[in-house]
Amino acid sequence: MLLPFFGLSLRQPELVHILGLSFQIVAIAGFSFAFWFWLIKVYKASTVASFSCLLSVFSVVVWWVVLGEALTATVILSLGLVTSSLILVNRR
Repeated sequence: MLLPFFGLSLRQPELVHILGLSFQIVAIAGFSFAFWFWLIKVYKASTVASFSCLLSVFSVVVWWVVLGEALTATVILSLGLVTSSLILVNRR
């Protein structure tokens, strides 16, 4: 019933699927976790809360570096908007 909304389900995962998921879990989430606690050590918790938005920025950049994903003008603009909004929110 939900197939038109979500596409075909993955019935037979292959090694590439497992490796991709593992990379996302270990590298992206692990780096973000370490970065989060570094930020907590340096800044106040109320300031650090907005930095959680950077997870999507780091994910896009890592996939661009590792897999050579295309960075279109829309993606670059989106990354710039997220980054600039964090700068504006955290100005002193």
